Amino acid sequence: MPRSIDETLRLLALGDDRLISSLDARPRAQGVASGVDPRTATLLRIAALVALDAPGSSYTREVGAALAAGATTEDVVGVLIEVAPVTGSARVVSAAPKLALAVGYDVEAALEAHDVEAERQVTVAVAAGEGPDAPGGSASDSSGRPG
Repeated sequence: MPRSIDETLRLLALGDDRLISSLDARPRAQGVASGVDPRTATLLRIAALVALDAPGSSYTREVGAALAAGATTEDVVGVLIEVAPVTGSARVVSAAPKLALAVGYDVEAALEAHDVEAERQVTVAVAAGEGPDAPGGSASDSSGRPG
């Protein structure tokens, strides 16, 4: 590994084959080569996964490493919030369920609970005489025109 920040930046900017090969070949278990603490390094790698729209298995590995390095679930989820302005909402929305599964959040159960709650709210609104299905509401006929 190069000895100084200047040399590292110069070699990276030049696409130095030896440096690039050493980075590509460096096992994660070897530790952090950048000087960044392990917790921060894992959170940075999670941010990169979001930017790359990586598969779920990549999140599982990196989130496990992040938690083992002292990151919290809040730190991991915070990565999604922080990268959104750079990566865009589509990448964040794509990453959210993969990251959720990696932290042990049951996405399917949460979606089912959300659907049940939405149905309950519609039922309450109709019973209270509100909403499009209520008498005098703004329901439309089968043609889609207001009724």
